[in-house]
Amino acid sequence: CYGIGTIFMKRASAQHPPLAAAATIHIAAALMLAIPVGVAVPTMLQMLADAGPDVCSALRRMRQMSFGGAPITNAAFGRALKAFGPNLTPVYGTSEAPHPLTVLRPDDYAGEPDPCALAETAGRPSTAIELAIVDDEGQPLPAGQEGELVVRGESVMKEYWFDPAATAEVYTDDGWYRTGDAGSFDDGVVRV
Repeated sequence: CYGIGTIFMKRASAQHPPLAAAATIHIAAALMLAIPVGVAVPTMLQMLADAGPDVCSALRRMRQMSFGGAPITNAAFGRALKAFGPNLTPVYGTSEAPHPLTVLRPDDYAGEPDPCALAETAGRPSTAIELAIVDDEGQPLPAGQEGELVVRGESVMKEYWFDPAATAEVYTDDGWYRTGDAGSFDDGVVRV
């Protein structure tokens, strides 16, 4: 029997930000809870990496630690990778497309001579969506050129609730959702 649970943490103090997270991980480990998947932002990963070997050991038992919401530097990704092991999964998405639009799976960086070099990418497009980079007129751009990232697929919202004008602003006539994010697509990975 499998279930899903959520662990809520109190706000960390400004003087000791990782302590609340570390305490929560220790409590979960002490209760023998298996936390298979976690979600964080890069700042949280850095705080957890600094929280000490017990926290890192608990996080190494996780199958996956997804993170997104902000860019991560190569150095910060390297520290987190060293602390937690190869279970890190950077993702990129928007509120209008809640399924991740791009994912960098551990298999994508595990065999790389410098796995941290891929950290500043947004990963590879998810299988659930179509993704393109377009110019100001909505025309597809060649690989490596920067433009607006547009997506379409079943996981992208249909419309804004009772706001057809806002919906019309973000959708093209042929059904692409305009993310408003600048990006490029080259060698199978997206940069945002």
